[in-house]
Amino acid sequence: MSWGTRIAAVLMLGLAGVGFGGFLLVILPKQSADLGTTAAAQVVAAQHSTGQVGRSVTTLWGGITPTGSVLLSPDKVTAGLAAAQAAEKAADAANTDIQAGLAVLLQADGIPFQLSPPPYIASDRATLGHLDKVVQSSRRLAYAASLQFAIAQHAQQDQASVAGTLKPALAARNWVLVARTAATLKDDLKAQVDLAATPEALMDPAWGKWFDALASYDYTSQQYALAESSGQSSAAQGLRRTLDQQDAQVAAAWSAAVAGNAAWQHSTIQPILDSLAKELATGHAA
Repeated sequence: MSWGTRIAAVLMLGLAGVGFGGFLLVILPKQSADLGTTAAAQVVAAQHSTGQVGRSVTTLWGGITPTGSVLLSPDKVTAGLAAAQAAEKAADAANTDIQAGLAVLLQADGIPFQLSPPPYIASDRATLGHLDKVVQSSRRLAYAASLQFAIAQHAQQDQASVAGTLKPALAARNWVLVARTAATLKDDLKAQVDLAATPEALMDPAWGKWFDALASYDYTSQQYALAESSGQSSAAQGLRRTLDQQDAQVAAAWSAAVAGNAAWQHSTIQPILDSLAKELATGHAA
């Protein structure tokens, strides 16, 4: 190998070293700094969106807690259902902001030849972790509110049908109307019994017992109407006594659900709201 070739090789290596040094000392730090700026913007966006959804579900449950969803006026139930569904969508949007921030941090952490990760990665990840807990709690509460308001709508409609149609038809001995009304109510009441029992609804089991008592009353009403209309007087008398007992059970179950609402909200809903508030405050303090 000639001296000229050797000198050219040394120069090439020197230039490569200078280029690599510039890559390490200039380009990578700038890339990391740019990603840090982007991550900070995503954290701010996530703080804003989680703050909105956190306050939204807190306000939502502030309207439910005093009485429970079933006792709210129909207008408030309709408005509450719309607000709960909007909060579910807002929680999804907040989650998108969090995931975008985590993706930027992952990119920053993957920059090669770093002696140590940029300091913003740990702090921003911690902040986004708190905000993620806000989103998870908000989703849970928003979905539960959606279920409860939907249940409340059916409860009010079914209660109105019993009081406004079924009982007057029983009093008027209009067996055709009794049977028709009871048949219409049957499937809906069963669906509400099942829905109220789902853990996601976060609903006091006492309301499920009321639905169950109302469903039993409805079924007996139908059987009583069939017995009366077919001339089975002995069976009808027994069913009438059962119906009166079940009517009292419906009233007792209603009273128990109303009386137990505050305790249920305090033991089941409030801890979730408290945790949400704590995580939200921590995520915004960073």
